[in-house]
Amino acid sequence: MLKRKFGMLLMPLLYVALCCAPAPARAAGAWTGPSSAQDYLNVADQSVHNHSAAMDASGNAVVAWTEDDGSSVSQVYVREYRNGVWTKPDSLADSISKGSTAASDPQVAMADNGYAVIIWSATVSGYEQIFMSEYRNGAWSTASQVSSNSAATTSAKLVMNASGKACIAWLQPYSTSKYVYARSYDGSSWGAQQVLSSGGSGYESPDLAMDASGNTDVVWTATDTYQRVYLSENSGGSWSAATAVSTDTSNASSPLVAMCGSRITVTWVQSDGTNDCLYRSVGATGASLGTQEIINPLGYDASDPALAMDADGNTIIAWLQRDSSGYNRVYETEYRNSAWTSATIFSLAGDGASELAVAMDNKGNALVVWSQYSSFYKSEYRNGAWTHPASSADSLNGSIIDDPHTVAAAMSDAGGALIAWQMQVAVNSANRNYYLYLSQYLAQSDSGGDGGSTSDVSALGPWGLPVLLLGLLGAYGIVCRRKGRSRG
Repeated sequence: MLKRKFGMLLMPLLYVALCCAPAPARAAGAWTGPSSAQDYLNVADQSVHNHSAAMDASGNAVVAWTEDDGSSVSQVYVREYRNGVWTKPDSLADSISKGSTAASDPQVAMADNGYAVIIWSATVSGYEQIFMSEYRNGAWSTASQVSSNSAATTSAKLVMNASGKACIAWLQPYSTSKYVYARSYDGSSWGAQQVLSSGGSGYESPDLAMDASGNTDVVWTATDTYQRVYLSENSGGSWSAATAVSTDTSNASSPLVAMCGSRITVTWVQSDGTNDCLYRSVGATGASLGTQEIINPLGYDASDPALAMDADGNTIIAWLQRDSSGYNRVYETEYRNSAWTSATIFSLAGDGASELAVAMDNKGNALVVWSQYSSFYKSEYRNGAWTHPASSADSLNGSIIDDPHTVAAAMSDAGGALIAWQMQVAVNSANRNYYLYLSQYLAQSDSGGDGGSTSDVSALGPWGLPVLLLGLLGAYGIVCRRKGRSRG
């Protein structure tokens, strides 16, 4: 009798064990995405506000975002992809920030040694300050403050290279002016904050880049006669005096910088007297940038540039530009084989594009992602050629069609990639919350595993129903055998 009872319990236990095992490996070299609107990254049925994504060379990844913690306070949460498995917060209490005031604008960066950093903003003593958490030895550190309490910070940016050196730049008032500040991590400790600008006014829009040696460039705009792009460079442990990049003939905005060991590219938006144009300046160092040149087709306003560069100096620049019908189109130009290509349209015709993001790995593969037709689309460069969406049906979000919000993209050196995107959807309540979704591309040499699904349901694996049937049949067989033996 004891053996029979044990047999009846065995198959249900087997079902539970197999259902809770990781899903079987998915084939590398293919994109996967959410299976339904319920397949989101949010911890709970709360709106996501901002998000960021990063990957290391092996394909490990971190996605960070802010979400209401249930008490109307936004906190920073993360999902991590390490050794082929996605992990998630246990509950709304399992945040990175754990602050008493709302967190905002998280940014994440990763190194190839497993080190990662997340920064965000939160209020202290009435001022918005910058905080960070560092991932070392398998755990995230307690949040620490990056900036001083003297005044409110804005526009923080983060960069990290493959060896784990990092830099944070931001804007913060001092006396009657706003200044550009930076703090650098040299691989062993964080230095004191440094002032990169002095005097002047109208400081806006810092951006920064770092090469493999830890040399760092920071760009921003400040008022001269007009708003101009300025640059400061740290190439040996000290920051250079700020130098002007753009001409002082009209207002410049939206500066971006990218760099490798022997190449620096700066791009920005500035009027040519008729339209807002996209300008580019290239050099071997920040002090040797060449003459600025317009890179977009003339006649219509350009805006919202995005910039990426790999370790060999291959570069992509994408932007939005109006067409004759008044729609924003996605344009792209790139530097490969020692030459720049002409501007090319990537987006679909007939509807305006927005929410632009780009990414590159260190083998020249690249992504350009944007929203259009209430969906997200991508153009992808692999094996020496671009592939583009053929129609509005070629979206990342499939049947999840609603109000697209923001998007972030990242790539690993092995060619793996992920795209994290927000969409306002009515999922589990009457409220139309912003939900965060993920599309992932697994390269053959990424960190292994299947990547799983981001949802609680799908993560149980596709074998749940077959195993359940086997369990029921097995239990039925045991019962039948018992009945047969009892009759015999």
